[in-house]
Amino acid sequence: RALAGSGLAHEEQKQWAQAAKYYDEVATKSPDKTLQSWAKQRLAAIEPRLKPAAENKPAPKPAPKSAPKSADDPKAASGGAKP
Repeated sequence: RALAGSGLAHEEQKQWAQAAKYYDEVATKSPDKTLQSWAKQRLAAIEPRLKPAAENKPAPKPAPKSAPKSADDPKAASGGAKP
């Protein structure tokens, strides 16, 4: 039961890998069948959060548009028109 409580504490802290470790140990080693079943349910509930970080990252933002021309650029000073 202590391992199950540790798993819950880690889950509440969003420490998914640590929570999964404790839940897995309870699910495989506990003599209490009810507790085993509960731990398996918790594992299933947090499994989507255990995916590699690359899969959970949002798509990259597009590159910024090019910066405006500086005042040192003769085209920028004349507005780009030829005299």
